[in-house]
This record gives sequence, C-alpha cells and structure tokens, in this order.
Amino acid sequence: SGLVVGDVDNEGAPNACKLVIGSFSGMLRIYYPRQRDYKAEDLLLEQRLEAPVIQLALGDFAPGKAGLALAVLHPRKLAVFEVVRAAGEGGVHTLQPLFEHAVPGNSYNLAAAPGRNAAEMVAVQTVDGLVHAFDGNAAAFSCALDRFLLPGPWLYVPPFDAFLTCNSMFEVDCFKRPSLATSQARAGQGGNGQRKAAPDWSVNVGEYVLDLALARFTKGLPVGATDVIILGLQTLMAIGDAGAIRYQRRLDFQPVCMRAYVAKGADAATGGQHNLLVGTVSGAIMVFRESALLWAARTERPPIALSVAPISGVQGM
Repeated sequence: SGLVVGDVDNEGAPNACKLVIGSFSGMLRIYYPRQRDYKAEDLLLEQRLEAPVIQLALGDFAPGKAGLALAVLHPRKLAVFEVVRAAGEGGVHTLQPLFEHAVPGNSYNLAAAPGRNAAEMVAVQTVDGLVHAFDGNAAAFSCALDRFLLPGPWLYVPPFDAFLTCNSMFEVDCFKRPSLATSQARAGQGGNGQRKAAPDWSVNVGEYVLDLALARFTKGLPVGATDVIILGLQTLMAIGDAGAIRYQRRLDFQPVCMRAYVAKGADAATGGQHNLLVGTVSGAIMVFRESALLWAARTERPPIALSVAPISGVQGM
C-alpha cells in the first residue's frame, strides 16, 4: 500500500514511528505526530516525485548502509531512498536517492525478502504476470508466473521461504523462492520470452483474494509456527503449511483491507498472538481475535490502508 510506518529517518529514539504516505499524484509525505492535534512541525517532508507512487516499503535495502531505507515503487521503476534527518528542531528532512531499477512492464506491487548483496531484496510483480527481483543495486532474477490472468496480492512468507499470490482460478499459489530463482528468463518459452514458474502448492479459496498477511492468529500454534491470513471478498481464512486450512469465517460485510498486530497480553507460546483489523467499504474498522469480533468503529471514509504503531508514546494507535 501507499502507507508504511516506522523509524524511516533512523532516529533511533524509542517509539519514534513516522507515517510515510505516497499518492498516485506522486506526492510523498512523512509525518511525525507527537500530540493530539495536528501541527505544522508534524510534517517532516513533502516532496513530489517524478511518477505516481504504487507502493512503499521500509527495509534494509541498501548494501553497505546501516539502517532503514525507503523503497518506492513507481509504474515503471523501483527507487530506493535514504531519508536524511534535519539538523536541529524544526528542520526539513530530505530524500537522498541511493539507486533505482527500471521495471519492464507496469508494476503492480512488491514484497521484501532476505537478500545477498543487501540484507533485504525486493521482488516486484507486474500486471502481466512477471516477477522481477532486485538485490541491492543489482538484478537478482526474473520469471513469469504460471496460470496468470490478473495480478493479485503478493506476500513473502519467511517460514516457507516462499512468495504467495492469487491466480485467475481463485487459488492461492505458493512459489518457493528457489523455484522462482531457477525459472530465469529463457527466450522462446512461455509468454514474453519467459520460462513460467509453476507453484509448489495451491489451495482453492473459491473467490478473489483482496489481501494476504502473516500472523499468529489461530490458537494452539506451536512456537515458531505462523498463519497466512487470506482476506477474500466474502471470507476470512487462515492457512498453514502446504495450504492446510486452519480457520475460516464467512463475512457479512464487504472488506477492503486488513492489518494484523500483536495483541496486548498475548501469550506467544499458545498462538492467538495477533489481532486482526479489517476495514470495510462502509467505513467500519473491525477488530477480530480468531472467531470473536472484539469491537468495531466507523470512520468518515472507507479505509484503504491500516497500520498499528506507538504514536506519541501511546501504544496501539
């Protein structure tokens, strides 16, 4: 999404979470809220970029540089910046370009995964079913996804070392990273001169998938295990290894987006460690803990992105 939350300028102070927002008009803004009401000094940076912002990500993307970098996905390129802190109180932050990659085709979304040149690499999915991975300032691999018609959510799952997406047959496909890396471009095979990567496993969800997330959502999970949360048009699901369904709930509202966050007082040893925020087209935000709806609130407009972070010293904002 066009929203990320974190210590983007590497201030290092406790709970120093900034809100980074990108728009289709190409405007990038960084906010640092420190009180209830908005003040002018809360806006750390406002800069118009050369192209619309498709997605943002924070991670250790720059080789040889300590701290977080900001990855900005544009329709035709991936740009990585360092946010330089202003000197003194009230100063203006600046964007320092580190490197960029041209993306063949039109970008749709990205996911970060462990890299070799840098601590994290970026895998970009395009609207024509290609995946282009960039490791630091070098290209890592490129391949085409099998059974592709329209792009869907794109998620890296560390326990599987795999990327997940949804195909045109309403199935969630799992592509192991080594399988994608070995399906390098080869002329004359598959669409657009690409050798197509077949999924390692698939699970039929029977409807279009809006979003994917990683969380310890279901109870009774072993230590180190995790769930993949699937938000469909009418269903909320959790799956485990090889697509085994652990949880399923029929929704009586139309969802838009979701975000998992660590529940207060949760026991990591027994699972059920994360709550789930779900935004709806009617402007409601609902909080689920497994099968229970804990509470709901209504906003002025339908949410398009959700996040939870400590803001102004208050946990769970």
